[in-house]
Amino acid sequence: MGRRDKVEQLIDRFARWLPGEPDPEDLGNLELFLSVRRNYLDADPCTWHEGDITELLLGVVPRKVGSEKSLLNGPAVLAGFLQFLEQNGELRGSGLHQQLAELAEVAPRFAPAMQDSSRFGMAKTLTAAMFDDGVAIDDPAAVQNWIEEFNARPYAERAALTDPAMAPVPDEDPIVLPPVSLASEDELRRAAAVAPLVVRVGALLSHVGPEGRPTTQTGALRLVDAKALAEVCGDEKRLLRPEPWQGQVRRMADLRGVEEAYELAGHARLLDLTASRVRRDLGHPGATDELARVAALADTALDLGVYVGDAPYGMEEMAEAVGEELVGVLSVLYQAGEPLAVDELTERLAEVLELDDESLVWAPSTARSMVEQCFARFERLGMLARLGLHVPARFAELGLDAPQATSVTLTPLGTWWLQRTLTQFGLRAPLVGELASASAAELSDGLDGYPVEAAEAELAGWSAVRGPEEAARQMAALLGDADVSRRQFALRALDDMPEAEYAVCPLLDDRAARAYARYWLETHGHEVAGPIEPHDELLIFVDIAAMMIDLGALDDLIDRLAGFGGVDRQVGLVRQLWRVESPFTEPVLQALATSAPPVVSKAARKALFSLRTARH
Repeated sequence: MGRRDKVEQLIDRFARWLPGEPDPEDLGNLELFLSVRRNYLDADPCTWHEGDITELLLGVVPRKVGSEKSLLNGPAVLAGFLQFLEQNGELRGSGLHQQLAELAEVAPRFAPAMQDSSRFGMAKTLTAAMFDDGVAIDDPAAVQNWIEEFNARPYAERAALTDPAMAPVPDEDPIVLPPVSLASEDELRRAAAVAPLVVRVGALLSHVGPEGRPTTQTGALRLVDAKALAEVCGDEKRLLRPEPWQGQVRRMADLRGVEEAYELAGHARLLDLTASRVRRDLGHPGATDELARVAALADTALDLGVYVGDAPYGMEEMAEAVGEELVGVLSVLYQAGEPLAVDELTERLAEVLELDDESLVWAPSTARSMVEQCFARFERLGMLARLGLHVPARFAELGLDAPQATSVTLTPLGTWWLQRTLTQFGLRAPLVGELASASAAELSDGLDGYPVEAAEAELAGWSAVRGPEEAARQMAALLGDADVSRRQFALRALDDMPEAEYAVCPLLDDRAARAYARYWLETHGHEVAGPIEPHDELLIFVDIAAMMIDLGALDDLIDRLAGFGGVDRQVGLVRQLWRVESPFTEPVLQALATSAPPVVSKAARKALFSLRTARH
């Protein structure tokens, strides 16, 4: 007898066990809870371990089930069901007392969890979005129209709605990825034109044509059209088997290559689908342009995730989780800029998905097979290259020539598409050399967050465009900029410029730049006539101290302070730091208050008090 029968039988017995006439709504809630638990957690309705109730009521149900008010009595009904199981000797796992205690703790949090949109799965999120837009969920035409409009939105907007974690976080600096070089447009077009899946979709579009072809009741290609496309779509081996393949191929879905091309083209809107006919959409840029076509197909592949069509029974939750993390897996490849072992990528994914529970020993291998399936699709799109056993570059540099790993890497076409996609997600995915024509201020701002080596390379390219004298002059001008981060950038950048001394010396007469000009010259062994202005000395100390703190060099900061003289001189300087108008003044004083010798730290605490008093 199947599990569904067992759930139904248990509910029938529970209804007879209850005193009086049972509430049909309560029984429906219980059946929903048990069915959801069976379908998504693969759990027996009579077996309840510690944490199962929490996972069900605060995890799976809020993610998968609509937030109807009638459902909120569900925890109370579940308590009665557990008592029924205990009384009949059928409750397995943890004892009744422990289960009821957990339920009592979880029940008050159930209603807020049902309304928390951050817990919603994709289907529930889309349903809630339809409701917010005034769409009647029981109106098929209205729902279909909303879905078509949703699919037409930019990819980043769709991703932000279906997975709020992917939306750019406001008021936070975006993640900066390593800059990349892109292949020429001609190279990208040639790569797109020969990508197997792009070729297959092109054949499909040509076969369907602008006049179109009839479809089945399910919206698929008729079998005669699917068979006509089978050879070019990679299913010819199945069709040419000696045994009668007619008995095995009864519909388009039996020809996986055709199904993949058709589904991706449909979701990418390269095809115009009506109730009974499919046509080539000549208005889509990908109708005639392979580069636009491959981008649309790759966007769709990322959107669909692991499977084209329905996931196998029992794999829905895992497939959805892997699909949601797919852009993260690809971004790891993008950041690496070299082949990475598939094992390494899937291990990282397993950590993100927390697939380390002993009860889920099968999960990591399942996740790996799903990732491999996605990689294979992107390989057919020309975006990835899957490598067999090979020697990673870092091992080859050490003279190790034994094959180490099965790896995957981005192709130039994949780098081009992913750079575009990650930018749409709100990340900074810069291009090598894109700041070559920027002003010095724009260069400083643009390199914020860059990896060190990439920033140095970009600065070198920027300088080469201008020549050493002009590059030094433009960079030195930043020493008087009102933005302190630009002044600090200029101090570091001038270190590697051969003509820096001649560009900095004239700035000793510039009131805004003189403190930094003097500091740079003195630290590079050049004598500067006359004493330093007291305020300039304080300003330089705060900004240089901030850089030291950022580098974690607190000991060096204390040594620098000691270089100003005895304790009295140090105390006098620190006590005046509150007068420096800089965003770094407070953090520098806080660092000194906790790390400097006692007398100096006391002066820093007094300066902090003066600073905060002056602000208010």
